[in-house]
Amino acid sequence: MARADKDGWKRIFSYGGTTFFDSEGKTILAGLTLSDITERKQAEAALRRSEERAHVLFDSISDALVVHELGANGEAGHFLEVNDLACQRLGYTREEMLSMSPEDIDDPESGTSAGDIRARLAIKPIPIFDQIHVAKDGTRIPVEFHNHLLKLWGKTTGTTPTRDRGDRAP
Repeated sequence: MARADKDGWKRIFSYGGTTFFDSEGKTILAGLTLSDITERKQAEAALRRSEERAHVLFDSISDALVVHELGANGEAGHFLEVNDLACQRLGYTREEMLSMSPEDIDDPESGTSAGDIRARLAIKPIPIFDQIHVAKDGTRIPVEFHNHLLKLWGKTTGTTPTRDRGDRAP
Protein backbone atom coordinates (compact mmCIF):
# COMPACT_ATOMS: atom_id res chain seq x y z
CA MET A 1 0.00 0.00 0.00
CA ALA A 2 1.37 3.44 -0.90
CA ARG A 3 0.35 6.75 0.62
CA ALA A 4 1.65 10.29 0.48
CA ASP A 5 2.72 11.83 3.78
CA LYS A 6 1.91 15.41 4.84
CA ASP A 7 4.82 16.76 2.77
CA GLY A 8 3.73 14.88 -0.34
CA TRP A 9 6.45 12.20 -0.14
CA LYS A 10 5.34 8.77 -1.21
CA ARG A 11 5.52 6.24 1.61
CA ILE A 12 5.13 2.47 1.22
CA PHE A 13 3.50 0.41 3.92
CA SER A 14 3.11 -3.26 4.60
CA TYR A 15 0.13 -4.32 6.61
CA GLY A 16 -1.42 -7.42 8.04
CA GLY A 17 -4.14 -8.30 10.45
CA THR A 18 -5.34 -10.88 12.90
CA THR A 19 -8.79 -11.56 14.24
CA PHE A 20 -9.39 -13.27 17.57
CA PHE A 21 -12.59 -15.21 18.22
CA ASP A 22 -14.22 -16.43 21.38
CA SER A 23 -15.33 -20.04 21.91
CA GLU A 24 -18.60 -19.31 20.12
CA GLY A 25 -16.86 -17.92 17.04
CA LYS A 26 -17.68 -14.27 17.72
CA THR A 27 -15.01 -11.69 16.99
CA ILE A 28 -13.60 -10.35 20.22
CA LEU A 29 -10.56 -8.49 18.92
CA ALA A 30 -9.11 -7.47 15.59
CA GLY A 31 -5.53 -6.31 15.30
CA LEU A 32 -3.84 -4.55 12.43
CA THR A 33 -0.11 -4.04 11.97
CA LEU A 34 1.23 -1.35 9.71
CA SER A 35 4.94 -1.04 8.89
CA ASP A 36 6.62 1.72 6.90
CA ILE A 37 8.83 -0.16 4.41
CA THR A 38 9.66 2.84 2.21
CA GLU A 39 13.41 2.78 2.87
CA ARG A 40 13.65 -0.97 2.27
CA LYS A 41 11.76 -0.68 -1.04
CA GLN A 42 13.93 2.26 -2.12
CA ALA A 43 17.09 0.28 -1.29
CA GLU A 44 15.77 -2.74 -3.23
CA ALA A 45 15.00 -0.54 -6.26
CA ALA A 46 18.47 1.07 -6.09
CA LEU A 47 20.09 -2.37 -5.90
CA ARG A 48 18.07 -3.57 -8.91
CA ARG A 49 19.13 -0.50 -10.93
CA SER A 50 22.77 -1.04 -9.95
CA GLU A 51 22.63 -4.72 -10.92
CA GLU A 52 21.01 -3.84 -14.26
CA ARG A 53 23.74 -1.25 -15.00
CA ALA A 54 26.48 -3.75 -14.10
CA HIS A 55 24.88 -6.42 -16.29
CA VAL A 56 24.58 -4.03 -19.25
CA LEU A 57 28.23 -2.98 -18.87
CA PHE A 58 29.42 -6.58 -18.42
CA ASP A 59 27.63 -7.72 -21.57
CA SER A 60 28.36 -4.66 -23.71
CA ILE A 61 32.16 -4.70 -23.70
CA SER A 62 33.76 -5.79 -26.95
CA ASP A 63 35.80 -8.61 -25.37
CA ALA A 64 34.67 -11.95 -24.04
CA LEU A 65 34.83 -11.69 -20.25
CA VAL A 66 34.98 -14.49 -17.73
CA VAL A 67 35.40 -14.53 -13.97
CA HIS A 68 36.73 -17.74 -12.45
CA GLU A 69 37.74 -19.04 -9.06
CA LEU A 70 41.38 -19.42 -8.13
CA GLY A 71 42.41 -22.32 -5.92
CA ALA A 72 44.90 -22.11 -3.06
CA ASN A 73 47.76 -22.97 -5.44
CA GLY A 74 46.60 -20.43 -8.01
CA GLU A 75 44.98 -23.03 -10.25
CA ALA A 76 41.98 -21.86 -12.23
CA GLY A 77 38.66 -23.07 -10.91
CA HIS A 78 35.14 -22.96 -12.30
CA PHE A 79 33.73 -19.94 -14.04
CA LEU A 80 31.68 -17.81 -11.66
CA GLU A 81 30.42 -15.42 -14.33
CA VAL A 82 30.66 -15.12 -18.13
CA ASN A 83 29.38 -12.47 -20.49
CA ASP A 84 27.22 -13.08 -23.56
CA LEU A 85 30.13 -12.67 -25.99
CA ALA A 86 32.11 -15.45 -24.27
CA CYS A 87 29.15 -17.79 -24.71
CA GLN A 88 28.55 -16.77 -28.34
CA ARG A 89 32.21 -17.07 -29.31
CA LEU A 90 32.66 -20.49 -27.74
CA GLY A 91 29.21 -21.87 -28.63
CA TYR A 92 28.18 -22.79 -25.09
CA THR A 93 25.14 -21.70 -23.14
CA ARG A 94 25.75 -19.65 -20.02
CA GLU A 95 24.71 -22.62 -17.87
CA GLU A 96 27.21 -24.88 -19.65
CA MET A 97 30.03 -22.37 -19.21
CA LEU A 98 29.29 -21.93 -15.51
CA SER A 99 29.96 -25.65 -15.05
CA MET A 100 33.33 -25.34 -16.81
CA SER A 101 36.76 -23.84 -16.09
CA PRO A 102 39.43 -22.18 -18.26
CA GLU A 103 41.12 -25.55 -18.67
CA ASP A 104 37.99 -26.80 -20.45
CA ILE A 105 38.34 -24.19 -23.21
CA ASP A 106 42.16 -23.84 -23.43
CA ASP A 107 43.93 -25.85 -26.10
CA PRO A 108 46.47 -27.87 -24.07
CA GLU A 109 48.97 -27.61 -26.94
CA SER A 110 48.79 -23.82 -27.31
CA GLY A 111 51.89 -23.24 -25.22
CA THR A 112 50.50 -21.25 -22.29
CA SER A 113 50.05 -23.54 -19.31
CA ALA A 114 48.40 -22.81 -16.00
CA GLY A 115 51.88 -22.86 -14.44
CA ASP A 116 53.07 -20.20 -16.91
CA ILE A 117 50.12 -18.02 -16.00
CA ARG A 118 50.73 -18.38 -12.24
CA ALA A 119 54.44 -17.59 -12.66
CA ARG A 120 53.77 -14.47 -14.72
CA LEU A 121 51.06 -13.27 -12.33
CA ALA A 122 53.61 -13.45 -9.52
CA ILE A 123 55.86 -11.06 -11.48
CA LYS A 124 53.34 -8.72 -13.10
CA PRO A 125 49.83 -8.08 -11.74
CA ILE A 126 48.12 -7.94 -15.16
CA PRO A 127 50.08 -10.01 -17.66
CA ILE A 128 49.00 -10.45 -21.27
CA PHE A 129 48.92 -13.95 -22.76
CA ASP A 130 48.32 -15.50 -26.14
CA GLN A 131 46.25 -18.66 -26.06
CA ILE A 132 44.12 -20.87 -28.28
CA HIS A 133 40.57 -21.52 -27.11
CA VAL A 134 38.60 -24.44 -28.45
CA ALA A 135 34.91 -23.80 -29.10
CA LYS A 136 32.20 -26.38 -28.51
CA ASP A 137 32.22 -27.31 -32.20
CA GLY A 138 36.02 -27.79 -32.16
CA THR A 139 36.89 -24.47 -33.81
CA ARG A 140 40.28 -23.20 -32.63
CA ILE A 141 40.18 -19.51 -31.74
CA PRO A 142 43.43 -17.59 -31.25
CA VAL A 143 42.93 -15.13 -28.38
CA GLU A 144 44.83 -12.63 -26.29
CA PHE A 145 43.81 -12.28 -22.68
CA HIS A 146 44.68 -10.15 -19.69
CA ASN A 147 44.39 -11.86 -16.34
CA HIS A 148 43.41 -9.64 -13.40
CA LEU A 149 43.35 -10.98 -9.85
CA LEU A 150 40.50 -9.58 -7.77
CA LYS A 151 38.80 -10.30 -4.47
CA LEU A 152 35.18 -10.96 -5.33
CA TRP A 153 32.51 -12.51 -3.13
CA GLY A 154 35.23 -13.11 -0.51
CA LYS A 155 37.32 -15.19 -2.93
CA THR A 156 40.39 -14.53 -5.03
CA THR A 157 39.23 -14.65 -8.62
CA GLY A 158 40.68 -14.30 -12.06
CA THR A 159 38.84 -11.75 -14.17
CA THR A 160 39.86 -12.26 -17.75
CA PRO A 161 38.90 -10.09 -20.72
CA THR A 162 39.71 -12.07 -23.86
CA ARG A 163 40.11 -10.62 -27.36
CA ASP A 164 39.77 -12.68 -30.52
CA ARG A 165 43.00 -12.10 -32.44
CA GLY A 166 42.13 -14.32 -35.38
CA ASP A 167 41.74 -11.34 -37.69
CA ARG A 168 44.86 -9.53 -36.39
CA ALA A 169 47.68 -9.15 -38.90
CA PRO A 170 50.80 -11.17 -37.96
